[in-house]
Amino acid sequence: MIKGNAKKPTGISTTLAVVLVVAGLLLVGFIDYISGVEIRSYPLYFLPVSLAAWRLGKVAAFLAVIAATIIWIVSNWTAGLRYSTEHTWVLNSLSQLLAFSTIAVLLSWARNLLDREQALSRTDSLTGLANARAFHAFVELTAATCRRNGRPLTLAYIDLDNFKCVNDRYGHARGDALLKDVAAIFKKTLRATDSVARVGGDEFLVCLPETSQAQAHPLLERLRLALAIALPADECAVSASIGASCWDLPLESVDAMISAADQTMYEVKKGGKNRVAIVSMTKS
Repeated sequence: MIKGNAKKPTGISTTLAVVLVVAGLLLVGFIDYISGVEIRSYPLYFLPVSLAAWRLGKVAAFLAVIAATIIWIVSNWTAGLRYSTEHTWVLNSLSQLLAFSTIAVLLSWARNLLDREQALSRTDSLTGLANARAFHAFVELTAATCRRNGRPLTLAYIDLDNFKCVNDRYGHARGDALLKDVAAIFKKTLRATDSVARVGGDEFLVCLPETSQAQAHPLLERLRLALAIALPADECAVSASIGASCWDLPLESVDAMISAADQTMYEVKKGGKNRVAIVSMTKS
């Protein structure tokens, strides 16, 4: 389920990255050895160390730094490098270790910042659910897969009934707490393959991949009941109106599918609220 977590690194696989880091360190060590002690090849070690820091995380970067330092010592020693005292070896080795570590730390920090920014751009800051942007991307990809495999897709639009009453009567802090509770219920009730997003003040979208109308109704009804039990039944009587559109063959236009679910949700609102309605849609 998409909950607004940080986006996983894209590009080469983790296995390939590990292979490249290990092979890179060994290759640079060999180049360092055959180039002799007069040619300074140590900047080449920054390449595999940087890849480890950027792609594999802090632990792998630390191991790459240690490995790079050891390989540098061995390659230079076997190539004939000698210093006047053992202390010079120690100082130079520490200097290399510090240089490699600095690059690894800076790149790991930069990667963490990038991942955090990507996560924030796809996450609702209050509930931790996906935002509209992340949801749209998920549905676009999921709909394409369902079309290719000839599988249905259901989109549900959920609006909390009388939520404004909570804000007006008890304040926005109480309203925010309620929205967090709602998000927790979504995460607990929906399947791992589903996606849920907050797209407005008290409005949510749910995507149920490869889910027919017959399969979607009990799932959404279970969600409505879970919300009914958890939401306050005081003067505000908050509940959930759920309107869904089920597509036997999903459209290419995500907005059109969301609009259909939105329209069904408004029909639920007009018909008395606090219930589930699903309309079966056929691609024309």
